[in-house]
Formats: sequence, structure tokens, C-alpha cells
Amino acid sequence: MALLILSMAAVAASGAALSPSTQIDEHGHAIESQTIVVTAPFVRDRMESLTPVSVLTQENLARALRSTIGETLARQPGVSATSFGPNASRPILRGFQGERVRILTDGIGSFDVSNTSVDHAVVINPLLADRIEVVRGPSSLLYGSSAIGGVVNVLDARIPRVVPDEAIHSDSLASYGSAANERSIGSTVDVPVGDKLVLHADGSYAKSADLEIGGHVLSPPLRAQALASGDPDIEALADLKSKLPNSASRTWTAGAGAALITDTGNMGFSISRYDSLYGVPIRYSLTPGVENEKVQIDVRQWRADARAEAQFGGGFFDRVRFRAGYAGYQHAEIHEDGSVGTRF
Repeated sequence: MALLILSMAAVAASGAALSPSTQIDEHGHAIESQTIVVTAPFVRDRMESLTPVSVLTQENLARALRSTIGETLARQPGVSATSFGPNASRPILRGFQGERVRILTDGIGSFDVSNTSVDHAVVINPLLADRIEVVRGPSSLLYGSSAIGGVVNVLDARIPRVVPDEAIHSDSLASYGSAANERSIGSTVDVPVGDKLVLHADGSYAKSADLEIGGHVLSPPLRAQALASGDPDIEALADLKSKLPNSASRTWTAGAGAALITDTGNMGFSISRYDSLYGVPIRYSLTPGVENEKVQIDVRQWRADARAEAQFGGGFFDRVRFRAGYAGYQHAEIHEDGSVGTRF
């Protein structure tokens, strides 16, 4: 049997070697070609050769859209998300989170404190995103030495990049989520003034109730522990079910911008406002005498951005790009009695 297998392998090898294009010398031996042919299915920039990138645009982005940037990307390869209810969610790339993953808006920071705790929301509204890029691999270090997990870059249209063909260009998107009775809507408007200047305005609003869940809030072991505590207040926790308390939210955004666009470059700026009030799901304590804190987080941010690019058509400088941003951010963690426990 072994000899038969070897013979068949030899016949297969010789058959493969003596293909119709193989040249034979005068002694009957195959002539090895000195030409190596390399083909590629598409052109790639050398800066992208070691850059695993996932991109969501248009229909793919609309299908993946959720209320937070983390949940929007959670179904992409190599991406998961932290979850503190339907309001605070941040991407996890290849097991890295927090400071190890940079969240950017058009190549610059989101200017929030979402990297310090999982219950802090990312101040980016996916409803207004035109394109979301997830960068992994060695090239993510171009965005900072701490970004070893990767980079999430959200591009919006607040600073226009092209002059619309029509007199008024408008895009709107609305969504509904039954699990939290979530209603959201976002809209953008671009108006060309002449053939080079574009004015932009956008806004969004989202509101959700407490998240519906299947079964009880506490796990079976914790329910058994609550029922055995002998404390009526703790025993009552075992009956909590169907909804996740203190997980409702309300968020609105507004922005305006303008850009001057020519054949050799562009220059523009924008201002925006983000305002959100959301609840942090309660982590119930089964220790008698320990109060279960019901905290809401009130987030507010004013932001100004500027972007410019000039093309020189070759020479020593091919093009120069400029990007800058400034933000005033604050959030307060509000207790049930209205007092502020922590302020950032």
C-alpha cells in the first residue's frame, strides 16, 4: 500500500510539473523559468499594508446602528462592548478597553471621560455618523502610544467635505428599539452658498424607558440569599423582574458648521452641543443597612472644531492638513434626593 501511494504521488507530481507551458531541454528535463509573476487584486497604499481596518458606511452603518457607539460596533469582527444599560457602552477591541482604545471624532479626541469608567458615556452620537472606522494592528500606535488595542474613528458631516449638487441636501434617520421603548431621530442639512461655500446644521433626539429584561433582576443564587436574609427590604429585591430599574435616558444634540471648498483645498469650522441625562443600573447590596444608590449622570459638552487642507500638486510638499478641537465638558452624578455626589 505504501508503494502504491508513493507511485501515485510521483505521477501526480510529474503531471503537475509537465504542464502545457513547461519548457523541456534537449535531455528531456524541465527548464526552470527565471521569471516570477506577482499579481494583486487591487491597489493598496503601503501605509495600509499592515492595517486591519473595518469600515461602516451607508447601509451597513444604518443596519448596525444602536444608541451607543459601543453597541453599534459590537457585531464587528474582533469587537465587543462594555455595557452599563442602554446608555453607556464603549468598544472593546481584541480584549482591550479604557485607555487602551482611543475613540476619535474625525481624527481628534472625543473629549470625555469614558476611558475612566464603564458607566461614563462616550460623547458621540452614532445617529449623525457618516462613517465609522475601526483600526487595529501596529498602525494604531500612530494615534498615541497607549492605543495598543486599536482606534475607533467616527466621521460626521459637521464640517462639509463636498459641495452638494442640489439647493438643499438633507439626510434623516429614525430608529425604534422595543426592549427599552427607545425612540431616536437625527437629521442633517447642507446648503451651498455659491459654488464654494457650504453651510451645515444638524440635530438629534433620543429617549428611552427602563430596559425590559427576561426574568428577575437578581440571579438565582442572589435571590436565594435575599430570601434567606430575614430583612423585609432585602427580601423584596428577590421579586424585582421584567425591567432593569434606573436605566432610562434622554439625549439631544445640536450642531452647525461651514466650509469653504475649492479645487486645491478646503477650510471649515463647526460648533456643537451634547446634553444627556441617563440612569446607572443599580448594583443591589444584600447587606442589611447598606443603601442601594440610585444615580443619574447628567452630561453636557460644548465643542468647537476646525479643519483645513491645502494641496500643492507635488513638489517638496504635496499637501498640508490641519485639525484642531476644543471642548468644555462636565458631568455630575446625581443621587435620588437631587444632591450631587461626584462632579467631573
